Amino acid sequence: MQPEEILDAARARARGLEFPRPPEDPVLERVRAESAAWFDQLPEPPLYRRMDDPARKRAEELIPLGQELLSRCLAMARHEAVKESLTPLIAALEAHLATLCHTAEGRLEKAERSWHTALMAERAVGRQNRLYVRSDETPRPVYDRLTGASRYDPGAEPSMTVKLVCPLRNCAAQERYRFSPRYSTHRFTCPKCRRSFIGYFGEVRAVELVRRPGLVHYLFKVAELGGALSQVEFDETSGAEFGVARRDLLAFLYDQDRDLKAVLNLSSSRLLWVHKGGGCFIVTAAYGEGARELAAFRAFRDERLMRTRSGRVAVRAYYRFGPVAAKWVRRDARVRRLVRAGLDVTHDWLVRNGYR
Repeated sequence: MQPEEILDAARARARGLEFPRPPEDPVLERVRAESAAWFDQLPEPPLYRRMDDPARKRAEELIPLGQELLSRCLAMARHEAVKESLTPLIAALEAHLATLCHTAEGRLEKAERSWHTALMAERAVGRQNRLYVRSDETPRPVYDRLTGASRYDPGAEPSMTVKLVCPLRNCAAQERYRFSPRYSTHRFTCPKCRRSFIGYFGEVRAVELVRRPGLVHYLFKVAELGGALSQVEFDETSGAEFGVARRDLLAFLYDQDRDLKAVLNLSSSRLLWVHKGGGCFIVTAAYGEGARELAAFRAFRDERLMRTRSGRVAVRAYYRFGPVAAKWVRRDARVRRLVRAGLDVTHDWLVRNGYR
């Protein structure tokens, strides 16, 4: 078995897959996350031959899933709109499949060379949409191969530069910040609104999602920048889909009161605004479940109404009578159109005032 045979089979499978429209971001995020999970399972090529090598057997087992992922990527890449974004992932999948083929067949020298090529291609995927740069990512050489000289070079204090969004949604300014990666929690000041916020950084080890009526419960198990293991847990009520893969670097963004406001995936540039509280019953009935307009109404509730006593009283009254009114809106299409027309005006005002 040769790598080209495996790749040709994946290409033939891709020709039978149809994506009538360019895949949207959630679809691309899912295939990226599935590919990252597959990369994590890949065995490093063994250094020497031995009978009944488990690495050879494992490599053979992983080939079919890699072919399936490659076929889906090739089929989606027929759309010019997403071809460029999928090209690095396709290269990484092809290189890893070649490595698995050589490993399964016991061609260890070729497997080793292909493995290094695959790792470089995989790193290119990881850096494609990244919002951060570390000064210590490329180690400085301490040995000169030409002269044979070896020297001590501790290097400069490492630093990390990230592009963050201000977690206060009536600001949401994007800015670059620099800090030490030795610590996972840092306080920043937004240059636009002049208010401070907190960023907590961790690399994803595992993520658990529990979907309940009206909310999604997230549990992130992360490795902090300093190496310690921790977890972040919260409820989110907007229904927005947030793509995460193992090893993604996340920034959990909190306001001055240490209330979680947003989660930014620094590896893929995806942003999740964290909405809390009960459902927007009438707005959901008018626009539909998961409508993007819901975010502005929830932001107004969380950032304006819930901060005052009178606002909290109004929210409690809405939770009491809102479900009944929502049923009335859903039953009558004419009423739904009228309510939506009024909500459109309110939504425009909310967006102009920074609620989104």
